[in-house]
Amino acid sequence: MKIEIGNLNSEQSKEFLEFLEAGMRQRMFEIPSGSNTAYFDSDQNYHIEINDVLFQGTYHIRWAITLNSKGIIKSIEVDLADPKSKKRKWQVYAQQAISDILSSILTRKRKPILTRQYYSYIGATLDGEYWNNQMRFAPLLATEEKPYLIHDERIFVVDQIVQAIDSEHGRRLSKNISDRFIQKVCLLLDVSIEKNDDFAFYWTSDYSTETGKVQYKRVARGYNDLEKIVKLPKKGELCQLGKYSGTVYDTQLYAGRLLTLPKEFRKIMAGYKKATVEERLALDRCASLYYIGKVAGKKYPTVKLSYEIASAESIAHSLDAYNKSFSEFIRVNLDEPKKFDQLLKFLHGKVRSAHFHAGEFVFGDMDILTYDISDMQSSYLHNIENEAHQIIRKAIMNWILNTFTTKQ
Repeated sequence: MKIEIGNLNSEQSKEFLEFLEAGMRQRMFEIPSGSNTAYFDSDQNYHIEINDVLFQGTYHIRWAITLNSKGIIKSIEVDLADPKSKKRKWQVYAQQAISDILSSILTRKRKPILTRQYYSYIGATLDGEYWNNQMRFAPLLATEEKPYLIHDERIFVVDQIVQAIDSEHGRRLSKNISDRFIQKVCLLLDVSIEKNDDFAFYWTSDYSTETGKVQYKRVARGYNDLEKIVKLPKKGELCQLGKYSGTVYDTQLYAGRLLTLPKEFRKIMAGYKKATVEERLALDRCASLYYIGKVAGKKYPTVKLSYEIASAESIAHSLDAYNKSFSEFIRVNLDEPKKFDQLLKFLHGKVRSAHFHAGEFVFGDMDILTYDISDMQSSYLHNIENEAHQIIRKAIMNWILNTFTTKQ
């Protein structure tokens, strides 16, 4: 049976499928097992065929949905899973299910869902909880025995309420919002805070005082609190409030100091809300690329610096400014632009382009580097890498402060 749903745009088509999936999640234990399929045809139309049930499991049906290359639903067909079945009235229930979904789309039917996302960080723990409107960023453990140790893993959480169709839809929305927030935090602090969603099992070692030997175990990595929150806490209820300290220009986290958000953080985030779509997009893209560099480039300096260059260049492209040039962006946002002309040429040509287009690792990522005092080449490359990181970061921070802290 073909279902008529009118003309939906791509956003409405996406919502239709989200509501359909949410309904199926509620009925998941009633839906019979069977093969669900999805594929593209030669015209780049996307076909989905899925099993479902109607009317409290009375009717086993199969949806066949086709979307065009732009993600717009072209057709919906539904039939009984068993073509030989003689059950009746199922068409009425199928049509009613479609009508309910369309009504939910038109009325923007959502409900508040409390979510929590987990992140991992190696270093001194966060000094307390921070709030960005109704979003809470905090250490999972309010108190730690050794909070200053720089080689210990910490778990941070982002708590927030999102308007969603159901809890799974809320989790997906929350992950996207939280990840974007964490990427901006990493950019402003120049640190790497990673998703805590690795379900692999790792080898660990532990010294046994009983046997006097080191014991090796393979265990799952991660930390999820067993008593999850049931409502968004009040400020300071679960953890002391963090103290904004330091600035976005700080270049090093010193031993004996807890992790804190910079003093400019609140102004930047307030300005972000008031900024143009293009300015927000520029910061999001910059933060994402910078974040990838911090995570993927931990052991590969060329990778790290290439993504830092790309993060600065992405601002120029997103704003269609600075002649869409990395070097021009740096020059405009630095106090002494001509001082770095040779270095900028080297960075864009010999580092970024050579790495992305030719697979070169100019900083010797794949070579044997000793980093001894006698290794002149390693010291030379390390100095260039450090100077480049500093000027790129300073230019980006200057742009951020000039763009987002001046919004009224």
